[in-house]
Amino acid sequence: MYLRHLGYACKNVTLRLNTGQTFRLSSLTPERAATTVAANLDALEAMLRWNAAHDIRFLRISSDIVPFASHPASSFDWEEAFTDRLAEIRAYADAEGIRLSMHPGQFTVLASPRPEVVEAALADLAWQARFVHALDPDEGTLTLHVGGAYGDKPSALERFAQNFRRLTPLAQRMLILENDDKVYHADDVLPLCERLGVPMVFDFFHHRLHHLEGRREVGLLDLRERVVATWGERVPKFHLSSARDGGPRTAHGDFVLEEDLTAALDLMAQVGGDRPFDLMLEAKQKDCAVLPLRHFQRQGLREGAW
Repeated sequence: MYLRHLGYACKNVTLRLNTGQTFRLSSLTPERAATTVAANLDALEAMLRWNAAHDIRFLRISSDIVPFASHPASSFDWEEAFTDRLAEIRAYADAEGIRLSMHPGQFTVLASPRPEVVEAALADLAWQARFVHALDPDEGTLTLHVGGAYGDKPSALERFAQNFRRLTPLAQRMLILENDDKVYHADDVLPLCERLGVPMVFDFFHHRLHHLEGRREVGLLDLRERVVATWGERVPKFHLSSARDGGPRTAHGDFVLEEDLTAALDLMAQVGGDRPFDLMLEAKQKDCAVLPLRHFQRQGLREGAW
């Protein structure tokens, strides 16, 4: 496989823009929501235009782009209010071949034993699926972690599977699951994805934290073909980050080391033939972390050269 797109998440450091401006719940009114969403969509369009000019065609949108969208106190209909604006942004992203995604936050947990947490997660995933689909119906995705183990990992995995079936059909289609850095290894997440028919987004850094032996990622060569297979005919996406110097073991660095990127590319070159994949760089410096690594992308894709 070869690298098609590199991407970054939610904020553009160069432009000092982000797609997740929000406010306190106590300030929630339809007018405040409309103003904030409009500003977030303006920021999104500006970031997309900057990205296209710099050949960055993969972007994660903040899950706060519509503040409190699924909260019971919210009466603001963002879909109706911004139908035309979303269509404009979708047309631009499509014309430029930009892939979009979202990553619901840590409180969106389908494996929770608490019914109220699950109900909130179902509502959250429903609106985010509609939002991403409005902008990128072909390649848009929602990345989710399984959540906590709650002292009984097999039971938590079973709850996740049962609650997954309660999602809207659109949310089920757009959801992808990621191995995390603490609880759910790739060996946990991959069988769940295969069971549910859900793609897996493989995080190289998280896998390394679980299986580090010197600088060698243990077990990845045995997993990669099954991970790619969960995507079917869709273009797979992966996550990559480098450790932060002097920080906690799990902390993401400001940039991605070239040696970490080349190691991931070498591993992916061994699977899937002449097929593309996309890579989200989870680095603190966002776009500035992508810029020096763009030469690793294969060029000419949108013109059909490959």
